Amino acid sequence: MGCDLFFLLSGYLCIRSWNKIESNTFSKKIKIFYKSKILRIIPVYYISLIVWYFLIKEGIAVKPYNVKDLIYHLLFIHTFDKTTFFSISGVFWYIGVQIHFYLLFPFIVILLEKINNILLFLASFIPLVLASIFFSKGDVVLYWNAMIFMPTFVAGILLYKGYMRIESKLFIVFIFICIFSIMNINNITLMLGMWDRVIAGILLGVLLFNLRDGINKLPFYIKNFVTLIAITSYSIYLYNYIVVSYIPIVKSGSGLVIYTMLVFGFGILMYELIEKPLTKIIKK
Repeated sequence: MGCDLFFLLSGYLCIRSWNKIESNTFSKKIKIFYKSKILRIIPVYYISLIVWYFLIKEGIAVKPYNVKDLIYHLLFIHTFDKTTFFSISGVFWYIGVQIHFYLLFPFIVILLEKINNILLFLASFIPLVLASIFFSKGDVVLYWNAMIFMPTFVAGILLYKGYMRIESKLFIVFIFICIFSIMNINNITLMLGMWDRVIAGILLGVLLFNLRDGINKLPFYIKNFVTLIAITSYSIYLYNYIVVSYIPIVKSGSGLVIYTMLVFGFGILMYELIEKPLTKIIKK
């Protein structure tokens, strides 16, 4: 459910960023929005493609990395092709889908102003339902794309707008959707439980945001650790697959702790070596 929570968080942060842009015209807001996202996401991502080239070339990670893979990843269209979907790094598909959400976001904002928000939320489930009914075999291109994850992204937007509070009517409607999905689980289960995961991801995300005020009551060392992971999370995501590629996944409790520390440690290291200095240069 991690990716669903990230897409929900993305919708929440996108609408928050959009509302903070001080401009009277829609076109200027779009330019400012895209500029901030491009500078934040693309330079660090492109450098990670270079790093992964050397990791794969040295045999540390075993993944396809040819001209087609590189071009498709540079253009963020690698999620449209089965052969490039998981190439270079097994987690870069998420970056492609995230960019697609950024491209769709201004259109979603327009719809939010013209259509009842509850109806828009319900309509966001249509691609997922259709895929569940008409496609029985697993296909990452069909099942792991922006349209399938649209409910979580829209839920994040509505969460920011106050529609997804536990006491709201929309949340009650959402509970009924959850019940419907559970009752029809044998008929509409997607690859890797996509339907279940999207539903559970939104539900967990809504509950987390409703309880977010409780973070202030946590001990300072836990808050500092969470803050550290938050700041370095982009690099952790871009490079976490190196640990998966190089070290067999462990199932024991102690092994999992070590495994997690390696993922965090390597990601934080790459943040200090690459993302942090590059971010300072971009800001200048």
